[in-house]
Amino acid sequence: MKYLFSVLMLFIFSTDTFFACDNSSIVITSSVTNADGSITYNIELGIDHGGLDATYYGYVLEFNSSLNTPTVILGGTYPTTNSVAPGDVTCGNLTETFQALSGNDINSLNNDSDWNQFMGLSNVLSFETGAIWGAITNDICIPIQVTVSGCVEEIVFHANANSGAAACVYTISTGQSCANCEITNLSATQGPCDPLTNTYTAEITVTYSNAPGSGTLDVNGQSFSITSSPQTVILAGLVSDGNSVDVTANFSADPTCTFTTNGLFTAPLPCSCSITNITASQGPCDPATNTYSAEITVTYSGAPGSGTLDVNGQSFSITSSPQTVILTGLVSDGNSVDVTANFSADPACNLTTNGLFTAPLPCSCSITNIAASQGPCDPATNTYSAEITVTYSGAPGSGTLDVNGQSFSITSSPQTITLTGLVANGNSVDINASFSDAPACLLISNSLYSAPNGCSCDADAGTISQ
Repeated sequence: MKYLFSVLMLFIFSTDTFFACDNSSIVITSSVTNADGSITYNIELGIDHGGLDATYYGYVLEFNSSLNTPTVILGGTYPTTNSVAPGDVTCGNLTETFQALSGNDINSLNNDSDWNQFMGLSNVLSFETGAIWGAITNDICIPIQVTVSGCVEEIVFHANANSGAAACVYTISTGQSCANCEITNLSATQGPCDPLTNTYTAEITVTYSNAPGSGTLDVNGQSFSITSSPQTVILAGLVSDGNSVDVTANFSADPTCTFTTNGLFTAPLPCSCSITNITASQGPCDPATNTYSAEITVTYSGAPGSGTLDVNGQSFSITSSPQTVILTGLVSDGNSVDVTANFSADPACNLTTNGLFTAPLPCSCSITNIAASQGPCDPATNTYSAEITVTYSGAPGSGTLDVNGQSFSITSSPQTITLTGLVANGNSVDINASFSDAPACLLISNSLYSAPNGCSCDADAGTISQ
């Protein structure tokens, strides 16, 4: 005891009369988990103190865990009551102000040997006065807030640290379990292949302990509400490919709580053709041709035993999935590229991925196609016009697009222009397209179309006689 007065009181009265603090109480009214992971507890304390009790100098709260040592946070972002003044109590009579102390500051006010056991402890919040004659004369009620970092399973309330009696010590559970989360086993039962989709389902049973109180149980990327262990979930939409299947389970709120079993089961064999994925890696533009190549990887199952794998119109022998093929002669135009893969022997077995990759920008001028649509002969002039569509890339930034000697401003590919004043003579027509500022960038389409036949007749001048 700190003071001679207390020693005398203990000598005069029997110990049975001192421990009226055995009617004290502690209640957690609420708790809030903060953004930094700390928890703020709102606590109601009831301190039972009679006239014959040991002189009262303060009370102590311990925050305990079986996993770690929590830390009381004083003066942080989130609230912890740092003092209790007479006006703060909700019942009884407080004559002094309690100061909240933690860690190395504990017992700095009371300087009492009864507090020695708590000195230096970061998980303890001590309320002290340093008053000679004590701080209360009857029962009091005190609301406080305490913010603690680290998991807390129980709070121990020493209602009168000077009493030395176990009857004045109260323990209350926070409802938390601080034991480590652990997944210990996975088992599986897979279903048959569904011919309509070439997929199957699998029941996965996960055995675990101390699961987090929030988040989901995630198994191979599919998420499920947490129930109780052992927990069985159903994975759906799995591809029937006959391969060995690795299974990983973890909790979203605790990614370190994870467990993997390699080769847990074997998927059923394919029961219908299915293309499930397409990926691509494109090469650079070739300046000599303004073209590029692209590696396309196609993942499939149940491929037919004959025919070819066709990708954007180019055909390849069927090997095994995933199969990588190389598309060649693709025009470098900087556009987004859609890719479609299918099997020639089973056209319904197909997959299209829009915008799978972007073609490289043009690295040289190239005219790749010329198309034509000619009009009728005009009897007044025996001429016709023709619409010519020119497909190109890497066009020069100046000059003109020249088609059979007629010049046009360069717009964008494919560009349609109109040739006029063409003689209607029924002959086959060659079309020559080029750029004035890049004469080597040209394309000739021989006999692209036939001119219409002539539609007017010229009579020779002279005398008509009978």
